[in-house]
Amino acid sequence: MNRPLAQDPDPEAVWFVLDTETTGFPAHRPGCPIRALSVGVAVVPLIEGRREIRERWTALLCPPVWPSPAVYAQAEAVHGLSRERIEREGLQPRDGWIALAGYLGAQVQAYGAKRASYLAWNSDFDWQILRRLASDAGLKAPLDFPDVPLAPDRVAPRGCLMRAWKAQPAVKTMSGSLDKARASLNLAARVGHHDAGDDAMFAAEVLIAWLRRGPLA
Repeated sequence: MNRPLAQDPDPEAVWFVLDTETTGFPAHRPGCPIRALSVGVAVVPLIEGRREIRERWTALLCPPVWPSPAVYAQAEAVHGLSRERIEREGLQPRDGWIALAGYLGAQVQAYGAKRASYLAWNSDFDWQILRRLASDAGLKAPLDFPDVPLAPDRVAPRGCLMRAWKAQPAVKTMSGSLDKARASLNLAARVGHHDAGDDAMFAAEVLIAWLRRGPLA
């Protein structure tokens, strides 16, 4: 029988689920200057003993370098962010990083947390992109990405929700698709273009639904 796990292993932390939209995909590496175009955050504090999604934040970012038009066309087909819009509305790397770090710090204070834990659906990719953003900004990334305990018997290695999800016995043979995880939890499918803020929320919804439902049988 599936039972939700009520005990939070780290009640003094606020969780931030992050996502990035980029100029290319992991398959385009190496040799492709992949940069962030958008960074999104879903804020998941502990409220009266339960994790709740309370805030959503996103920013557009103008990268210092662009890939070839063919590579960017593949990325744009997914996120719908045109180069013209990014160059018109996007923050420069330094301003974008300062805005992100400022928002995260303010949310830690707002919820009276002692620390932050960072999560992403595919953290192996997103953490690299965020570090690159900090490097382009000429700033040292103040974020570190250790394992995040989600429940007494469940850990997201390096904050990776996908790896934690796939560690369930019933999921080991499934792909790491966020869409398939949402379908398994009877959450609405993603439709159309979605920016980093949207995907941060979609991943956070999987996390909350999963914790409340309990392990898949």
